Amino acid sequence: MTSDLLEFQPSTTELPPAVTPQLGVEGGTYSSGGSLALYDSMSSAKIYSTTDGTTPTANSRLYTSTLNIVSTVTVKAIAIAPGYRDSGVISASYTILPQAATPTFSEPGGSYSSAQTVKISDTTPGATILYTTDGVTVLKYTGPIVISKTTTLSSVAQANVTPRARWPRRLIRSLRSRVASRAGRRRERRLRAGRRRENRRVPARIRVRPS
Repeated sequence: MTSDLLEFQPSTTELPPAVTPQLGVEGGTYSSGGSLALYDSMSSAKIYSTTDGTTPTANSRLYTSTLNIVSTVTVKAIAIAPGYRDSGVISASYTILPQAATPTFSEPGGSYSSAQTVKISDTTPGATILYTTDGVTVLKYTGPIVISKTTTLSSVAQANVTPRARWPRRLIRSLRSRVASRAGRRRERRLRAGRRRENRRVPARIRVRPS
């Protein structure tokens, strides 16, 4: 009596990685915050992100809508897709500059019988103070101002840190991003076709994601 013994050996072929996600706004220093979009060229991928500097995993926050960046933060993200290894981590730091404090006048507004010397000050270290007495011409404050007639004095302070840029108000993907997305989809189709041609089994991979 003869018997056949069938032996199953899992394939040692390594799964390809998912395409690394992209950030809608480049990291840097900005004068104000705004919405940050994350996207990935693989339609089957889900994006997970963190904002505390830790490396994201499948247990991290699932990306479903834009992130609201209002203060200095480091954003990291990965993409996870069925049949692929986790993607590489994309990371970017965003520094949001605090607004300068509102300037104060040494003399309050009101009616006076003689000319007044007004000093303007601000609590923001190194801030540049600007003022106007006619609502049109803006001058840099360098010393006390003598008010000798009825005048409306207005002032604003600017922190002396040059931001890299203002936060983009429109989340529009560039042509380069769209081309990259198409290339990513083509790559995904080629990888799928290549796996179908392989006459080998790949070990099952099960991931439980939080609901």
